[in-house]
Amino acid sequence: MKIDSKRIIAFFKSLPRKVAIHSFLVFLILFILSLGIGGLVFYRYNIQKETLEVEYVRRSVRFHEDKYKKVLEHWREMERNLANIESCEYNNPFLGKVSLPPTSTVTSTVSTSSITTNQEPPQKKTQLSAEIQRLLRARTIFEFYSIKGQRAPSLWQRAIMWEEKGLGLRDEYKGTSYQNALLLKKLKEELTQ
Repeated sequence: MKIDSKRIIAFFKSLPRKVAIHSFLVFLILFILSLGIGGLVFYRYNIQKETLEVEYVRRSVRFHEDKYKKVLEHWREMERNLANIESCEYNNPFLGKVSLPPTSTVTSTVSTSSITTNQEPPQKKTQLSAEIQRLLRARTIFEFYSIKGQRAPSLWQRAIMWEEKGLGLRDEYKGTSYQNALLLKKLKEELTQ
């Protein structure tokens, strides 16, 4: 069987003319074809997928009560820890001081000259109000101002405070954690004066 290339070339040359003559019929054929392909795609990716998901959900839903109890106990423990957070005092590892609770009975072989405690005399603690004691326990500037019931100052406002407290020029203040710790220390010192 021999392929006649001249006939094939002639067919493709006359194809646009035949399509133009029968344009309405070609439009109908292409329209019906696109509707069929669109319907198949819609069925495959929408309707069939929903039925498969429903069957999968029916098979896979199981309640693991033991895992639920573990998660619930974990959340309760976290709530207890958060409730006890105000009664704890935390040491600042960068100051090199150790604060011991006033009621602790610690037996140690370390000499007392090597440990400096961060405790105030009992008369002074009783004189300070509860709010001031909470402010003195604040670890960050943001916590300090939230205890006061105020919004924390912006970076520019803290830079002005930095200069007013004599810690340096306001242009030097960048809001680093070290600078914030120094500013917080100054704010706490003003409370005890």
